[in-house]
Amino acid sequence: SVRAGRVVTERAPSDAEWASLDLAWLVARHVKSNAIVFAFADRIAAIGAGQMSRVDSSRIAVFKATTPLSGSAVASDAFFPFADGVEAAAEAGATASDEGRAAREEWIEQAKELMAGKPPRAKTDKARMHAQHGRNYDFFGAPVGLIFTIDRVMQQGSWLDYGTFLQNVMLAARARGLDTCPQQSFTHFHRIIERRLALPDSQMVVCGMSLGWADPGAAVNRLVTEREPVEAFARFHE
Repeated sequence: SVRAGRVVTERAPSDAEWASLDLAWLVARHVKSNAIVFAFADRIAAIGAGQMSRVDSSRIAVFKATTPLSGSAVASDAFFPFADGVEAAAEAGATASDEGRAAREEWIEQAKELMAGKPPRAKTDKARMHAQHGRNYDFFGAPVGLIFTIDRVMQQGSWLDYGTFLQNVMLAARARGLDTCPQQSFTHFHRIIERRLALPDSQMVVCGMSLGWADPGAAVNRLVTEREPVEAFARFHE
């Protein structure tokens, strides 16, 4: 039962929220790829899955919900690596959330605020954020932009193979003095890309990739993100 977990917020879940969490966690175990499940004690309210980031799954679940999510509980098949996933859930009305594994301190602090009903922390300038996001679609000014597709009939094993293939492309480019940037953002516009590139119906967009030479002076290229410790996502057996 999810009740065996550690409560990290100042307010413990109510009996109804515990029941909602139990149901959400039970269903999340059977939903694939960054699963997000909103539930009430007696029913599932919304499900998001199949995305490369947990926050996108959260947003899809909210978009597809056919009932208000206020007072619901949310569960995932693994931990939220950043606070934006739980922020999206709280903005939709969730009042309790479960973590599949050990949560990061950033997530815990954000959860304490959001589940207590406090407004989300201020973010960076939204206009600049949207402008930077929009640069995805001109491949960040790179001279070459690549779009990768896969046959729709391919299953999980083939997606793993595809990930290895993408890594090989990036390594080969680096060996020739080129830089790359894989871009999941193109998957949101499959229909537009399909028409523009005359893709057959059997193909679906996996990602885009910028290919060129990185600007070492750009602030974004100097950013070094925090890495999860191995103990947070791996178990060792003797």
